[in-house]
Amino acid sequence: MTRVETHGTEPMIGLIGGLGVGAAIHYYRELAGAHRAAVATGDGLPGVDVVRSQDSEIDFIHGAYTRLAYSGIASPDDRRELFALAERLRTRDGVEAVLLAGADFAVMFDASNTTFPHVDCARAHIDAILAVA
Repeated sequence: MTRVETHGTEPMIGLIGGLGVGAAIHYYRELAGAHRAAVATGDGLPGVDVVRSQDSEIDFIHGAYTRLAYSGIASPDDRRELFALAERLRTRDGVEAVLLAGADFAVMFDASNTTFPHVDCARAHIDAILAVA
């Protein structure tokens, strides 16, 4: 698991994932509920809040993710805009890290080219699979 370093009293995480607005709203709600349940059992990160992107941002993320999934190619424009979104989440919403929630984003982001604090969900899944293999 990637540890998220915190600097404030109530750290927040943002999410970049490949869902449309309706599904994303549901996913954010489920993620927040699952996180509260994990904190209650001692498995979550106490005091961490999940920040929801704006609807227009979610629409863009969904489009970028769909283009990436169908083509297998990371568009420089999409990559640039997703990096800008991560920075907006940090400056506008105060998130301390961004969850890269979408396996196809591994084509676009990796530890060598992602300068913002992040949790790579694809990497976390791969590590978990290898740990039990």
